[in-house]
Amino acid sequence: MGFQFLRPTGPFASQTLRLVAEAQQGGGDVFDIARLAETVEDGDKAGWEAAWIALAERIEAKAKAARDSGHNRTAHNYFMQANQNWRMSDVFL
Repeated sequence: MGFQFLRPTGPFASQTLRLVAEAQQGGGDVFDIARLAETVEDGDKAGWEAAWIALAERIEAKAKAARDSGHNRTAHNYFMQANQNWRMSDVFL
């Protein structure tokens, strides 16, 4: 079922809402964040870490593909998103 991040009641939602706020500056994709929130149970720190790592790896792969294709601005944007996702993965460690 996941957790509700638009009306934060706990630390998972509060941290996720912070990243949503950064999305407008390139810190993430709101739809990716919403899909991730549906998969992690509130309080499941191992699930939280695994989900954010998986998303970071997926976005980082897109960044590398864009870079290798010469699309530097797109690569930069994806690397920024991946960085934020990596950072989110260890918030509760």
